[in-house]
Amino acid sequence: MADPLVTLIARLRRIINDPLDGPTVVFDDAELAGFLEGHALAFENLELTAETRWTFTADYGNWADDVTFVDGAGNALTPTSGSNLGGRWVFPSAPSAVFATGQAYDLHAAAADAFEEWAARLALSFDFTADGATYHLSQRREALLQAASEQRAAARPIVALWVRTDLT
Repeated sequence: MADPLVTLIARLRRIINDPLDGPTVVFDDAELAGFLEGHALAFENLELTAETRWTFTADYGNWADDVTFVDGAGNALTPTSGSNLGGRWVFPSAPSAVFATGQAYDLHAAAADAFEEWAARLALSFDFTADGATYHLSQRREALLQAASEQRAAARPIVALWVRTDLT
């Protein structure tokens, strides 16, 4: 069975500008999958919104390739077209309801994690002068941290429940 994250890993590579192969590769696919897994939302029978009689959408995008669909009676459905990245699918018939089971990922949060880890790997880089030329290696780290900040701002908001224990 093919890796259900292959499409998302490729997209994450493009976001962080990490090539697939060659001497400048920073992360392997397993590391990128780890960043993605840290920002997965698992859904079981998530009801999709009908856009038209045949087209249904999810409130979330960036679904893994192993997402499955059923109609209101629990019969399996296979989309004829659509996009796991966009969270929008077209079905051959006009089902009354469509439910999705699978995982959706926050690519921006995963990219922020990747940029921060990349910056951490460069933490010991320093500026130096040699043969009359000055090299500013610390700028790479600062640029990666800035990119992480920008990706974190684009990520899904995280909602937390706070319970005050000092009140009765």
